[in-house]
Amino acid sequence: PAPDAPEADGPFPVIVFNHGQQGEPQQYTLALDTWARAGYVVAAPRHPLSVRGGPGAQFANDFEGELGDVAFVVDSIDDELSDLADVDHLAVAGHSSGAIVAYGNGFNSCCHDDRIDAVLVEALLPVPLDGEFTGDDTPVMFVHGDADLTPPAVARPMFDQAESPKYFFTVPGGDHSA
Repeated sequence: PAPDAPEADGPFPVIVFNHGQQGEPQQYTLALDTWARAGYVVAAPRHPLSVRGGPGAQFANDFEGELGDVAFVVDSIDDELSDLADVDHLAVAGHSSGAIVAYGNGFNSCCHDDRIDAVLVEALLPVPLDGEFTGDDTPVMFVHGDADLTPPAVARPMFDQAESPKYFFTVPGGDHSA
């Protein structure tokens, strides 16, 4: 932030970030702020059934609802902020169970959204979604810590089936959340 900074020309590309189970957007402030400073409009919905302090364990697998949350957020941004946000340049990202949501919106026939131009998944867990891999060439980056108790081998088959461009970034010493 800079005092009296000139207004930037928009619209700007959009990133929708999905928190993990019992997480919340505030946990990811550093990444969200970094993206915003780089010129992205960043939306980080609080998924109501899986957010920290929410009903939690009763709805541990609210993937269907969260997949719909992403589409709702993108539609709302397009309707309300089209002069600021360019949903024709859209990325989805997520951590842990939020990565399942991002991966599903990007690549699963159950819930694929054609508006998505790039996908970032962090600490991706096995994907329990109905449907098949769509096999499109949407760019994807997998980020996984080598100290995560969920072994990188869990995400490797999904990485292997993805088309290029694709990237697998290993964080030395990174655990599931740090």
